[in-house]
Amino acid sequence: MANPPELDVRTGMLAYARPDWDPLPGRLRERLPDFLVDEVWRGASALMAAASLESPEVQEGPHAVFSVIKVGLTTEEAAGLLARALRIPTSRVSYAGLKDRRSVSAQFMSAPLGRPPEVVRARKLMARFVCRSTEPVYRGSNDLNRFTLRVRETEPRELSRRLMELSRGFPNFFSYQRFGDRPPLNHEIGLLVLRREFDRAARLLAGKGGRGYESRVADALDRGAGGLEALRAIPRGALEMMLHSYQAYVFNLTLSGRLRDGRLSPRPGDRVAPLSGGGESLALPLPGSDPDAYRGSAGEETLEVLRRDGLSPESFRLPELGLDLAGGVRPAWVPARSLRLWKRGDSLLASFALDRGSYATSLMREALLPRDPSSQGFL
Repeated sequence: MANPPELDVRTGMLAYARPDWDPLPGRLRERLPDFLVDEVWRGASALMAAASLESPEVQEGPHAVFSVIKVGLTTEEAAGLLARALRIPTSRVSYAGLKDRRSVSAQFMSAPLGRPPEVVRARKLMARFVCRSTEPVYRGSNDLNRFTLRVRETEPRELSRRLMELSRGFPNFFSYQRFGDRPPLNHEIGLLVLRREFDRAARLLAGKGGRGYESRVADALDRGAGGLEALRAIPRGALEMMLHSYQAYVFNLTLSGRLRDGRLSPRPGDRVAPLSGGGESLALPLPGSDPDAYRGSAGEETLEVLRRDGLSPESFRLPELGLDLAGGVRPAWVPARSLRLWKRGDSLLASFALDRGSYATSLMREALLPRDPSSQGFL
């Protein structure tokens, strides 16, 4: 029986769908084209839209919609490059979700523009204007994501067998990317913010040594600002990311408990969530200030995690920072649809589609049971 490595434990992933499986060798993202992501929005593929072969099903309106292909960039970096080319503030560029930096990704972005350029090119980015829309591309508005991954130095036959089994359903953990790639992890800082330990949170954030918002916090502290004032110096989205990471950590812990006990079917009072391809799943809480998220036995389990961390639902109201995270629910178990597999020597190519918000690396974690996620390309 495999025991999760330290990084999994720190991020709340304490169990596997098939704990009787042994770890398999395998490396993701040896090269950026080994991890391809294609977003589907309003019925259109971003890759196909970039080639002028598909167009989203929308009514014409004031928002210019672009298909953006990025290579080795975060979604925020790509949005910044697009905004610079369009000569508008980055805040006016919107998108449906964050795509992996270590990938070649195609996704839709929009901005309210009168006369958009047909094509925008920048280093590691190409964007093509595809249509006008009455509504912007906003967070969570995509239909799904399609992935094509190459797993190198693996056992293709056994990995194929496992992926075929897991395609029917696997635990919908928030994966490693949600928590950051170096300590302290985002959810650890988010917990301090929720506890109102602003000074400690600001010092830890400044100590990460990044050149972005981390340096803003460090500069504010160097000028003698208190922790709360220093945290106010960074974008709202960066603060929300750390709090969302804590929500993800609590969700992962709750899902781990359910996996260990074999309780993945809804119980009386539990909530369910519909899946995009049909069917439904047990829905587990994303903690927040809304008491409706805590219904049923799953809600009690989530509240117990909050109590252990010294929190309550009211903790997610942060007027000091202008934030109020209501919370919600998330499916506990999701399928991988349209799975296709190709063997290439000691590599396996896998193509599949996931509901928005689900992680390809969560599926691969269940298949490979990685002993060292960082060195195996999961981050």
